[in-house]
Order: sequence, then C-alpha cells, then structure tokens
Amino acid sequence: MVAAIIASALVMTAEKINNLVTRYPGFKTLALLFLVLLGGLLMAEGFAIHINKGYVYFAMAFGLVLELCHIQLKNKQRRTIQRIRPMHQPTVIYGAQ
Repeated sequence: MVAAIIASALVMTAEKINNLVTRYPGFKTLALLFLVLLGGLLMAEGFAIHINKGYVYFAMAFGLVLELCHIQLKNKQRRTIQRIRPMHQPTVIYGAQ
C-alpha cells in the first residue's frame, strides 16, 4: 500500500519534474552526476571498500546548491537586462522608408 502511494505521487509529479528539467538543463547534468556517484558508491561497496556516505551526500548537496545559485544568478541577470532593454522595444533602421 505504501509503495502504491509513493508510486502514484511520483507519477503525479512527473510532468512538473519534466518542466523543471526542460526549463533548466543543468538539472540533467546534476541528475547524471547523482547517478554516477551512487553507482560508484554501490560498486565500491560491492568490492568491500568502505566509503563514508556522508561524503557522497555532501557532494550531492553541494552540487545542488551550486546549481540553485547558478539559476538565481541567471534569473537576476535576465531581469536586469529586461529592465534596461525591454523585449518589445521598436527597432529603428536608419535610411529605410
């Protein structure tokens, strides 16, 4: 029952996640990085090599924070540019009739 609820919640949020990844392509790279980190951790554990999970989780959180900061900076720059030069400003071509 719990698995069914979790699966239905994931299905309902799939479109929102798709829109987020489409709008910010850096999340695709971040998701791939998460998969590689977790896959590497599982492979290391398979070879009886202990890696503290805190290091992996910290790397994942750090990457997520950096991506969120990048998105904030990009949005701030976009707002500044739109305030300085509006999108629908008429273009004047000199010498044309």
